[in-house]
Amino acid sequence: MNKKILFILVFLAGMCLQSGARGQEVEPMMQATGRLVLEKQNAEELLILHSADGLSYIITGTLRDQLKNSTLELGEKNLASLSGALGEKDRLYCEEVSSYEPDESSERKLKNDAVCINYLFLDVKQITYIEKSEEIMPPPKRETEAEERLKQKKSKTMPYAIIGEIYGDISEASLKSPIKSITVVNQDKNSPIRELTLLITSDTRVAKRNSGDDNPYNLAATSLKAGQKVAAMYSKDNLKASALTITILKEE
Repeated sequence: MNKKILFILVFLAGMCLQSGARGQEVEPMMQATGRLVLEKQNAEELLILHSADGLSYIITGTLRDQLKNSTLELGEKNLASLSGALGEKDRLYCEEVSSYEPDESSERKLKNDAVCINYLFLDVKQITYIEKSEEIMPPPKRETEAEERLKQKKSKTMPYAIIGEIYGDISEASLKSPIKSITVVNQDKNSPIRELTLLITSDTRVAKRNSGDDNPYNLAATSLKAGQKVAAMYSKDNLKASALTITILKEE
């Protein structure tokens, strides 16, 4: 074959290869380092990387099972460095948290809170390393705007509530009227609550504890009367206080 023709053919083949390389999209890769944990979101078990910069990644791809096994073997004190491609979508996951906070009056106010985290998807292509480590990771970055929206929605659907306890003497028992109630004078002189009227409902549990007996026995609400020393647990909203349990500690 003529050398000139051979040179032209090689040149044209090279140009075609270069053109194909330029037309092919190269998937962008990224590196993430952090702690791998197994978490459940609803009924789904996920392998999560909480990174050193506070971001959270849901691990996907063919290396996921290998990373899961390494996480189970190393436990919570692990450190992994992974390379992969970010997915096009992300996932916002919120968890509602309710707790009762005590105050100086032996009442606990219901506090509604939420934790929202935005998760990115990482298709792992390469494991740089995964090893045992005591290094402390920062807490995941939270989506505060989403949390605030959820708390506001919860406060509208859930009434303001307080759980409290009171120890003292029954000063009045009104059990014959349609709306049954007792009034308890607080024995704690330092409490801002001097006395409290508690509604008796179908959910109120009344019990009596005998001296030396740790197991109280149940009684009808009609057993309550003025002069008894009682311990009562109640729930309270901005309108009323309802007795949850009333334990008679001592008769008049």
